Amino acid sequence: MGIFRVAKNSNYVVMNRTALNDNRLSWKAKGIMAYMLSMPDDWVFYMDELMTHSTDGKASFRAGFNELKECGYIERKPIREGQRIKEWEPIVYEVPINSLLTDFQEVENQTLLSTDNNQVLNKPNTKKTKYDYRHASCSKAI
Repeated sequence: MGIFRVAKNSNYVVMNRTALNDNRLSWKAKGIMAYMLSMPDDWVFYMDELMTHSTDGKASFRAGFNELKECGYIERKPIREGQRIKEWEPIVYEVPINSLLTDFQEVENQTLLSTDNNQVLNKPNTKKTKYDYRHASCSKAI
């Protein structure tokens, strides 16, 4: 089987392949992740709106979305008005947050940038190690 590629001069996405290579994730979760990463950095995600961009039903979408949450690719933060929660804001991580915080491993030439002003948050690393998913805090087995 061959792959027919097109010139990448418009309508393309550049993304880290960590989620696509993560065996803990279903194809459904990988598709949701790729779709969300194809949006601009300041994009605001609404669950009901996201569900309209595929033929999967609500339960199917939620299952894939929950996989991403369990594996550290998505967090949901409450937006409050006084004491009550007005809405939930999804925060999307291109690599699992648990790999950045709890099981930190250096990855070759990975530089984190703030999307606000392209400010470097850490310097590129020179060690050649990879994140080992077997030690991640995702509840799904490999």
